[in-house]
Amino acid sequence: MTKLEAEQIAETFSGRSWHAGDGVWLVIVKQPDGKVLVVSDDLLCEYETQKHFEQALPSQTIPLKQYSALLN
Repeated sequence: MTKLEAEQIAETFSGRSWHAGDGVWLVIVKQPDGKVLVVSDDLLCEYETQKHFEQALPSQTIPLKQYSALLN
């Protein structure tokens, strides 16, 4: 996703956009229970804590590309 897309999605879900490098933009949404949701172009990931996110240990992942293809 582009920087603008990430910023718009982040604003919609009260999160923040983050440039992960190499042109990769993510949306990070911290939940009241401490969980962290991360949206990229092709994945939605849930992490139990910020530390789990930093260690790349998601508790759940949902591939988005396969679902978007079904909508077209």
